[in-house]
Amino acid sequence: MQQGRAILSLMQGEHVDVVWTMTSRKREKQLLPIRIPLLKGLQGYRIFIINENDNEKFNKISTLEDLRELVAGQGRDMIGLILKFCRLTK
Repeated sequence: MQQGRAILSLMQGEHVDVVWTMTSRKREKQLLPIRIPLLKGLQGYRIFIINENDNEKFNKISTLEDLRELVAGQGRDMIGLILKFCRLTK
């Protein structure tokens, strides 16, 4: 279930009882936050997952400009501020 639909379902009392998501002031006004650090502060960390056949290409990257030549992808509903800030999105 997509995040927006899950939140709406929770608010309507249908299909879901708990949603694990990032918080915001708006969400905390609409719903009751339960503060349990499920990832122990690791939510903001990102790692690269690459095709093992591209390992040599990535080993040659030594500057941010080299990295900007590649195309990055990320999952739906994930925060991409770091990629945008570093101008790593096209």
